[in-house]
Amino acid sequence: MDIAKQIIDQRVNKIIEENAGLFEKGNLERNRSKAFLLLGVAAYLDIDLTEAVQYLTDGGNDGALMLHI
Repeated sequence: MDIAKQIIDQRVNKIIEENAGLFEKGNLERNRSKAFLLLGVAAYLDIDLTEAVQYLTDGGNDGALMLHI
């Protein structure tokens, strides 16, 4: 693994560790995927992680807009 991948891997693991309330217990691969997505959204939008959480759509309580037709 090259240095760039190692840095991202460490950051993803740190996001999971420091924000345990955002992740499911016992589902490491899903948590790593969500943390990676969270890191990407925060970096792309140039916002902090706590703000980026509101832009994730991964479940029934994800803050997505509901359209009523």
